[in-house]
Amino acid sequence: MANVRANRGIVYALFEPYQRPNTQQSELKFMTELTILMPCLNEAETLETCIVKALDYLKRSGVDGEVLIADNGSTDGSQEIAKGMGARVVDVPIKGYGAALSAGIAGAKGRAMGQETKMEMIYDYLTGTQFKQRVDAIVERFEDMQDNLRKERVFIEKQWALRAKQIDLVIASTVGMHGDLQGIAGRSMPEIESLDALMIGKDDD
Repeated sequence: MANVRANRGIVYALFEPYQRPNTQQSELKFMTELTILMPCLNEAETLETCIVKALDYLKRSGVDGEVLIADNGSTDGSQEIAKGMGARVVDVPIKGYGAALSAGIAGAKGRAMGQETKMEMIYDYLTGTQFKQRVDAIVERFEDMQDNLRKERVFIEKQWALRAKQIDLVIASTVGMHGDLQGIAGRSMPEIESLDALMIGKDDD
């Protein structure tokens, strides 16, 4: 399998030919022998060099292939450069290196990537800055969630303490009022068992 590389870490994904299974040889339909995939975001300075190298490889090797640019929203004229050099361009509106790769793979005329190229692409992604940025963003969101949870817990605990104090005051006032009435009415004042139970519950707390 060919392995084409260029400047600034642009990854070339090489695709194998597609053929319809379970058909006679005369009915086999090849979409292309090789697709060279380049994820791209504002690579106007080096894109031409990359495409020239890819096209030169296809010419020298006699392979029927294509150069496919998975553009992630370039604003520096990268798309125009690619089209002007005969490369095919796929627009990828979803930002991210992984999104550009996925869209490029889906739009390629080849059937599947070689395993070696897949490993190279994964290695480049894991050792590049974008993977670190993704992980950092996840950790930052997680820390935000933890901080918000701590704040909510403090607020709820304060509210809980306030409500408990208010309940204690209501109980104390009610029991005090009952005691005042007992002092006036004497034994003719009936016992209120629910008040006794309320005081027992408060003591248990």
